[in-house]
Amino acid sequence: ACPGGQDRERSDRLRPKRVKVSIVAAWLLAVLYASSDEFHQSFVAGRHASPEDVGIDAIGAAIALLIWIRVGKSKA
Repeated sequence: ACPGGQDRERSDRLRPKRVKVSIVAAWLLAVLYASSDEFHQSFVAGRHASPEDVGIDAIGAAIALLIWIRVGKSKA
């Protein structure tokens, strides 16, 4: 038995969890960025902060991640 083989098995078992965590982190970062952009717009003359825009950006990020997942599965 090769100790490296055990590490490989463990890594393969953890990979789906890591991917899920990465996807959630990417979505949260996109929403955080959208929120900070809206906050910034509240200080710009002629612009206003809109929670609806954050929601639209969040939906867009989710759709982009779903497409990324789908493309990744089709290449596997």
